[in-house]
Formats: sequence, C-alpha cells, structure tokens
Amino acid sequence: MRLLMLNYNKAFVGGGSFFRSMHLGRHLARRGHRVTIMASSPNAVIRFRRREVDGVELLEAPGLIPPRWRYGYDFYEVFRRLHWLSKQHFDIVHALECRPVVIYPALAAQRHGAKLVIDWYDWFGRGGSVEQRSNVLMRTLLRPVETYYEEAFRHRANATIVVNAALEARARALGVSPATILRLPHGADPDHLRPLDRGIAREVLGLPLDVPILGYVGALFPADAVLLAEAFTRVRAVRPETLLILVGKPPIDLGLREGVIRTGFISYSAFNHYLAACDVMCLPFSNTLANQGRFPSKIADYFAVGRPTVAAAIGEVRMLLQETDAGLVADPTPESFAEQILTLLDAPVLGIRLGKNARCAAETHLSWATLAERVESLYLRLLATT
Repeated sequence: MRLLMLNYNKAFVGGGSFFRSMHLGRHLARRGHRVTIMASSPNAVIRFRRREVDGVELLEAPGLIPPRWRYGYDFYEVFRRLHWLSKQHFDIVHALECRPVVIYPALAAQRHGAKLVIDWYDWFGRGGSVEQRSNVLMRTLLRPVETYYEEAFRHRANATIVVNAALEARARALGVSPATILRLPHGADPDHLRPLDRGIAREVLGLPLDVPILGYVGALFPADAVLLAEAFTRVRAVRPETLLILVGKPPIDLGLREGVIRTGFISYSAFNHYLAACDVMCLPFSNTLANQGRFPSKIADYFAVGRPTVAAAIGEVRMLLQETDAGLVADPTPESFAEQILTLLDAPVLGIRLGKNARCAAETHLSWATLAERVESLYLRLLATT
C-alpha cells in the first residue's frame, strides 16, 4: 500500500499527532508499505523539506505563520500541501485530527481515490482542551473554530480511529457508523525506551541515590497542575526528602520552590534515564471533559521504562491501570493522590511488581508494533471494499 499520514504538529518538536504518525508509520514501513508522513516545518517558508527517517518519507510543509502559532490553521500551508498532493496518488490517507492543514488535503486525496481514515485522539473543541486556555479572549475566539473543525468532517471518513470510549461515543453521536470505528490507544516504544537500573540512572544524571523521586512528563492543564502541586506538598509533609522531576516541556508554574527539578527539553536518551531514575510516575487528572477525551501518551512512556504509575481515576486511564495492574488509581483530589503515592513509596516490592506489569503491557498489546498491525488490518478491509 501507498500510505499518506497527515498531521498538523511540527516535526519532532510539535507534539502528539506527529509522534503517533511517526511510530505507526515506521512499523507500517517495516511491514512493507510505502509510507509518507507530512508534518509542519519548524522553520521553512518556501520549500518542503524531504528526508527519510526509519524507512518513512518525512515531508515538512512550509508555512507563513510563525511555527509556534500555527496549530494547523496556516492556510498558506494548506495551499502548499494541496499543490503537492495534486501530483500524487495514495491508497490510504490517514488524517490525524481535522484542522485545516490536515482535513482539506485529506479530502482532496479522497476525491482522487484514496480511502480516508480520520484519527481522533483528543477533545479540542467545546468543553475540551480549549476551555483550559487561560486567556479569555483566545478561549472565546477559538471555541467555535475548534469545535467546527473537530465535528464537521467526521462523517466524511471511510473509517474512524478513536483513542478512548468518550471519543467513540461522541463520534457515534455525530453520525459515524459504529461499524467503521476502531478504538486504538496511544502506544509504547519498548524498542527505544527501556527499564534501566534506578541507581545507575541516578548516577548518570547526578541525582541523589537515597531519596524518593516522583516523575511527571510534559505540560499540564491548570487544574491538573494544582492537583499535582498540592499532592506533592502532602507527600513532602510525610517524607520531606522526596523530589519531583518535571521532565521535558516546562509545565506551568506549580508554585513550588523546593524539591522540584525541571529538565527542560532533553534528548531521548536522557529522557529514558530521567524516567528510569524515578520511583513513581504521576498522572494527575482533574475531572474535566478535556481529560476524559484523551489518552495521555506519557503513560505509555511510563510503562515502557517499567515504572509504576499513580493516576487519577478519570477516563480511559482508570481502566488501563486496572486491566494491566501497572499502577494505582486515586480520586482526583490531593489527599487521595498523595495517599496512593505514599503507598508505593512505602512498599517498594509492590512498585517493582507493578513496574514489571507495565513493561509487559508496553511490549505486548500497547506496543506500536501491535497497534500498527491493527491499523494495517483496518486499511486492508477498506481497500477490499468498493
């Protein structure tokens, strides 16, 4: 098959949809398919940048809006993508979300004979992540736009992929046939993220060997940041030597001045070491539609390095931890979250067992290789229909 995967994020630095397409794409390429991934360029204005990564053709599309403000709404980029696509033919076009730089080229490819798969992995519009924006004016302006692009094109897909039950229910409510829906979580990368000895990881990073360390990866919604900060404060009240590592993209200010290490952007190798240095990984979710409507990719990273997770019992994460026995679930309150963290810190043998279960899930049904097989089966079913 000749496959085109479209996303609106910047290549390698832009976020979830790019890495979802990249992981699926490299495993589909290993299975013998010709895969092209199109992402937004972090800097190009005039020309596409083309390169091969892990057997995948990666195209970085130029745009006019500064990269940090594009979010898939650069209509010059839409035009450039459409012009490039007019000279191509694909069997399958896999659209990750429906923002303009994705959906308009995807529909054009569909008109030229490609089967269209739309991948819904986050709740962006009304009630979702747009409500988490602190700027009232931006929130008000973006709400109808985000909602329109999130909802208006779902019925045009030949098949729909969703990351969780909440988005599956929403797709059905928008008229998507249940027979065309595949539920597919975000996957783990056990090939490159591995369990490492905790002590060795700490020595490499210059971290203390004899204190409890908690970890969190990526950005935070404001209410989630409050939950994490207050839970960590409660943990420190019992075990004052405990540290919290905030890995990767700096989250919003937690208001914490002691016991917090911020890594900033780091290499994939360093990422592996920081996660492996932790005793417990954290997933603080407040009870919002934005959290109910997503599958956080970071939990798959936690699983891949074989560390136990404490997560608020919201959305798909609760079921995942219960099914895999890879961590503990808490109510979305600081008291409950801190209590479950302390449970794991006080029972290291339990933490080791849960971590092994996490790694097992990362190597099996949550691995990108397994998920790519399921996507390949969906593609083949589509191509078998007229």
